Amino acid sequence: MIKVEEETIKTFFTSFIEATNTRIDSVIKEVQALKTSLEFTQAEFKTIMDANPVERLGAFETKIEALVDKVDDLENRSRRNNLLFEGIDEDNFRRETWKQAEEKLQDIISNNLEINDELPIERAHRVGKKRDDGKPWPIAAKFLNYKDREKVLQARKKLKGSKIVIREDISDKVKAKQKELIPKMLDARRNGKVAYIR
Repeated sequence: MIKVEEETIKTFFTSFIEATNTRIDSVIKEVQALKTSLEFTQAEFKTIMDANPVERLGAFETKIEALVDKVDDLENRSRRNNLLFEGIDEDNFRRETWKQAEEKLQDIISNNLEINDELPIERAHRVGKKRDDGKPWPIAAKFLNYKDREKVLQARKKLKGSKIVIREDISDKVKAKQKELIPKMLDARRNGKVAYIR
């Protein structure tokens, strides 16, 4: 009996020591990876700090620009399934519920765009600042499926002549870039070229 107990205790301690060693090895690897990462960051920072002030400022500006671009890209990716619907009347200023906004969109999709399938909308709500011109705020809609969003976007030409406009929901940075490119696009079209903004 004592021998059996000794073997059991020995097996338990062996397993415990092996598990502990595995954990210690894992912690050592993680610490080493963090150390390597920190050394790389410190070396990069030292290079920037050792540079003259003008070069240092340039390096920081480059990094900031890269971060701004990354944030803008992430913002546009998060809006990938979104569309903005403009020109849809409001029942009550800023008191319209998400459900009411969604019902209005489903009605337009069905009757105006002639899309008979019910397209699932994850969220729909009014966006923007208070307008002085009395026009209704646009409704931002997030579609559950990107393909449904594309179907609505392609059917928007059926709204020509109405006060309702459907636009892509994009970041301010992309809007500014589009505004800059529109005159060039129109100029190219006047010269008989096929031109569009992507």
